[in-house]
Amino acid sequence: MASEDAKHVADADAKGRILREAVQLFARKGFEATPVREIVQAAEVTKPTLYYHFGSKEGLGHAILTEARVKMEDYLREGTAGIDGAFEKLVGFVDAHFRGCIADRDLALLLYGVSFSPEEAALTLDVQRFREGARAMLDEILHEAAREGVVKGELEEEAALILMGIINIHLMHYLKLGLELSRERAVRAVELFLQGVGKDTGKTSAL
Repeated sequence: MASEDAKHVADADAKGRILREAVQLFARKGFEATPVREIVQAAEVTKPTLYYHFGSKEGLGHAILTEARVKMEDYLREGTAGIDGAFEKLVGFVDAHFRGCIADRDLALLLYGVSFSPEEAALTLDVQRFREGARAMLDEILHEAAREGVVKGELEEEAALILMGIINIHLMHYLKLGLELSRERAVRAVELFLQGVGKDTGKTSAL
């Protein structure tokens, strides 16, 4: 029994090292450009160990993105649960993305790398699923915002795209240009966002 427990611990430790090292390598070099040889060397395991846990490099990539999706959805739930008011929920939604990116910069770099690399079709569907979970949560918040009169109901679809764009611009500036991310910045981002899609902006379209 003791030897079996030790084997389980060793297996879990090896699997964790593979995941961590792979994320760092994929973030720096890209998924396609990173050979399995480099991953196993960095993780101090053998190729059979990687294949035992993940089946292939593609399987490893899928496992990383699946874990990323679960982590991000946890951040979003924590950031918006138990909060009254659509404005504060929108702030929590934005801030959750900020905190997730800060907590795992390499994973964020990997996600953007896959998102903008057409050659990496093997992982594209996983990135779409990653974004679908966040989008579903945002849609619920915007429905509430429309009911409260915070957002124009007819602009919910456009509002979701605009807010995700605002979030992505902030994250990319953090990753590449060192922009400081904070809750205060999340509040300001939502305030400016609502000036464009809010119920009563006092502005008339020039179109």
